[in-house]
Amino acid sequence: MESKINFKGDFSRVNEEELQIINEKLERFEQKHKSDFNEIHINLDCHIHKETSRGRPAYYCKMNLDSDHGRFHAEQQDFGAEKTISGALKKIDTQIMKHKK
Repeated sequence: MESKINFKGDFSRVNEEELQIINEKLERFEQKHKSDFNEIHINLDCHIHKETSRGRPAYYCKMNLDSDHGRFHAEQQDFGAEKTISGALKKIDTQIMKHKK
C-alpha cells in the first residue's frame, strides 16, 4: 500500500510528545485500513483558535483522505491538537466502515 500524509497549518504550539502521539495514531489508522485500500493520501490542515481551556489552545482540523475507493472528509474542533486529530480520524473511520457495507 502506498501512503502519504501532508501536514498543513500551525503546529508551533504542539510539543514533541504530542506530535509523536499524533504520528502514532496516524500510523495505526494506516495499518488498520491497509487491507481496504491500495493507496491512501491524507491531507491534514490544522489552525489554532484564540480560545484556551486549561492552557490548551482550541484547534480546528480539516482532514481529507483520498484513496482508490473515493474521498473521505472530516472536520473537528476541540482543545488540543491530539484530541482534535483523533476526533477527525474517528469520523473518517466511521465513513470508511459505512462505505465498506
